Amino acid sequence: MPHRYRVVAALLGTLALLAGCGKVDGVPTAAEIDVRLLDVGNYPTTPLEFRYQYGHSLFDSTRLAAMRIADTMVTGREIDANFHYLVGSDALLSRDDVEDVLADANGPVAERNGMVVGFGVTVGDTDKDDDPKKTSVTVVVLQFPDPAAAERAARELEQTDFDVAPELNQRVSIPNIPAAHAHWRPGVPTLGAFTSQGAYVISAFTEAPQPDLGNLTDLTRRALENQSRLLDGAPALNGVEMLRLENDPEGMLNRTLNPEAFGAPSPRSQLTLTRRGLATQLNQQYDRGKILDDAGVDRYAKTGGFNPTQTFRTRDADAAIALGEAVIGWGFTDPADAPEGIPHVRCGAKTSTVISAGRYRCTVPYQRYLASVESDQIVDLHQRAAAQYALMANSY
Repeated sequence: MPHRYRVVAALLGTLALLAGCGKVDGVPTAAEIDVRLLDVGNYPTTPLEFRYQYGHSLFDSTRLAAMRIADTMVTGREIDANFHYLVGSDALLSRDDVEDVLADANGPVAERNGMVVGFGVTVGDTDKDDDPKKTSVTVVVLQFPDPAAAERAARELEQTDFDVAPELNQRVSIPNIPAAHAHWRPGVPTLGAFTSQGAYVISAFTEAPQPDLGNLTDLTRRALENQSRLLDGAPALNGVEMLRLENDPEGMLNRTLNPEAFGAPSPRSQLTLTRRGLATQLNQQYDRGKILDDAGVDRYAKTGGFNPTQTFRTRDADAAIALGEAVIGWGFTDPADAPEGIPHVRCGAKTSTVISAGRYRCTVPYQRYLASVESDQIVDLHQRAAAQYALMANSY
């Protein structure tokens, strides 16, 4: 039962760019600073919708559909109380992606049955994928053109895995899920299962330190049941419905600093998610997730690939300020000067001795929104923070 899960876990990084000096247009409202006086360098302070127009293409709509599936993905603690961590996550947009997440032999099966899009997460009791003592479950959701194709794909995907070593593998029944196709290899502490739900296929690959079939089966059942429940609220879309998906339905990307006005949707570098979808970006799903829940976060956006800017929508202004303190604490606890004149902004430097990019971070609250910007240089960081504040002010 081969299994190779190579994912990109988005661990809340940000984009770093250099800029010069400048001012920003705008009119202050009561009890707010005059953003026209802020030093924003050359960074834009105009909402993205005035600098980019989404074109509703098939290419882009598939990526929006992947984010929609991300908004349905099961979290670790919904499977097991000890699953506090996200090991990895990624959108599945092609046969190659399927082979990376499942197995090489599964790619042709997905392609032959017309796979449209998918998303996968691995959750477990540690965020270290190479820990031999870890217990984890990889859950994958794949969308197919119709229920018949999904049912056929579920059966064929499992059969393909089984046929890698048919003399060693044994079929397994999953309690409460009679339609599931599953097997394991006695003595090997893994179990793979596939089932269909409407036009979706749900896959669960479970790993544990010991080859305890009862434990493996129970974890697999919980993963499949919970993921199925979540998909009930998000039936598969047809091609026309996918084309109608909005790129920024609640204006989160409009409020997120995007210097290059790159607005095309990307599950890795230009996305907006619900609170559940945000869990697919958090390596510490439970600890950091609790902080987000305490702040009432219900929406999230990210712009940029290497060091993205992030925006969280919280319950209210006080929650945004409190969340800013917490987000600085996620790896940026060394002292760093904050820019003058921006209320409640907090800044810090990376605590890691190995710094590849984004040495500094500032969190910038504005009303119920909290943004996070990063840079390698303190002057640039301050300009980014100023531009981010002005952008949020100009977005109201």
